[in-house]
Amino acid sequence: METHNFVIKCQTVHGTFILEDLTESSTVEDLKNSLSKIVKVNPEEMKIYCGYPPKAVTVEAKSSRLDDINIHSFDTVIIEIQKEPVAADQGNTRRNVSASELIAPQSGIMMRREVPANNSCLFTSIDFILSNGKLDVSRSNEMRRIIAREVTKNPERYTTAFLGMRNDEYCHWITDPSNWGGAIELSILSEHLKMEIVAIDTFSLAVHRFGERENYANRVFLIYDGIHYDPLVLELNDVLQTIFPSSDDAPLQMAMEIAQEAKASHQYTNVNTLTVHCVACKTLLRGDKEARAHAMATGHSKFEEVTDKITV
Repeated sequence: METHNFVIKCQTVHGTFILEDLTESSTVEDLKNSLSKIVKVNPEEMKIYCGYPPKAVTVEAKSSRLDDINIHSFDTVIIEIQKEPVAADQGNTRRNVSASELIAPQSGIMMRREVPANNSCLFTSIDFILSNGKLDVSRSNEMRRIIAREVTKNPERYTTAFLGMRNDEYCHWITDPSNWGGAIELSILSEHLKMEIVAIDTFSLAVHRFGERENYANRVFLIYDGIHYDPLVLELNDVLQTIFPSSDDAPLQMAMEIAQEAKASHQYTNVNTLTVHCVACKTLLRGDKEARAHAMATGHSKFEEVTDKITV
């Protein structure tokens, strides 16, 4: 069976690490060996917890494949290190940490990295952030599947009132690559990834924070022009930082400056006045809310803009 690289987020007392060198056929032992290269701890001194509530993976499971013990791409695992790490040469190991040790905000430059406008920009942007700057549009489908899994396993929370459609209908809807993501999807991803997601609207300059009340250690940034999301990253020379400590407000201030510059140069679309037509039935719809409501009521998911791009 063909395997694909996937991303595992590991929380330890020494920081949060993003592992990208595993596949769905990797074993628990592979996971430990991969992490041991970063934190310089013997694999035998690690204990892995996964699931919710977190449960320890037994020692006997070290040869088990990750998907066999229900660890999926973009899942978070908790690593308990039972002994302090030994001193060792750090080498050129690449990691994405929760502390701002890679780039000091005052020396780096906050940049907008554009991703394709293909109805999956939100999901592509989150994957770009989690993979520390790797652009792979095919990964957006995995992000959609993550959301569908979370919704499926928690029907008491993700009700028709919350989703705007039945739980099973929504799961089918969100896995369709032609459908857009928005606030609902960001809230689900924030909880799944255990990190705050900040999306800044360039039209209103509103700061939408998902997971703000959960005291997550890490924070990431998106910029939104009304119909399109892009990730914001901090750059210095050849170093790229995509995940930031929630305790540091300097990256948030820099992100706001990017949004203000975008507003000043009219890089936005007012979705409240945007007119689109449904490709399937030709119905004219005003604004994002009408388009989403139409999609949920009819199953039609392809829309084309008619007029009203902001040009003031």
